[in-house]
Amino acid sequence: MKQEGALLGLGRASIYDAPQFRLANTQEGKMAGMPYFITLGEAGYTNERRGNIFAVDANGDGTGTTQALNPDLLDEFAAITYEKNARMTDIFVGANLKRKINQLLSRQLSNEKEAQTTVQTIELTTGPVRLHLHPYMTDQYGLGDAILGGDFSFAKWAVLEEMNRELPTTDSAKQWEYYASACIQVTNAYAFAMMIGAK
Repeated sequence: MKQEGALLGLGRASIYDAPQFRLANTQEGKMAGMPYFITLGEAGYTNERRGNIFAVDANGDGTGTTQALNPDLLDEFAAITYEKNARMTDIFVGANLKRKINQLLSRQLSNEKEAQTTVQTIELTTGPVRLHLHPYMTDQYGLGDAILGGDFSFAKWAVLEEMNRELPTTDSAKQWEYYASACIQVTNAYAFAMMIGAK
């Protein structure tokens, strides 16, 4: 669960914080989460965009009143990666926005033996997108109004470094200590986008 939180940038001062490298034994390293990569290095918002962050709130920067989610916003969101030569294949949302999507795409049932009330895939202008519910995308973690999407084949959890050292013991034997530094590895940040300010 800690790794899941780290992937979203939780535990940092801001989910957009850059990685902090471990340069000495007294300094800890901290990985950057997906939101950092999605900003594409941009510090502020211009025309509701900060890199591939799409702010749909009233102020266009994530600080204003949230806007009701609708199919047009989802299409515009998916187009962000499509215009960068990547196709959004998966979307992660919290429970509040998942319920909203279910309501948007509900239909009248008639003489059905089973009712499927949970939407699992949406057919957007850019193609089908799978929907996933994520437990950390809630108001408690500051992500209740956020949607994270992209082609996740361009990101993976990777071991960046592995080393070992020999430790002397009180006996004649010696033991080995192993270290590994794991981090998210994003090979194409343009393949991801994030919408904030939706309800």
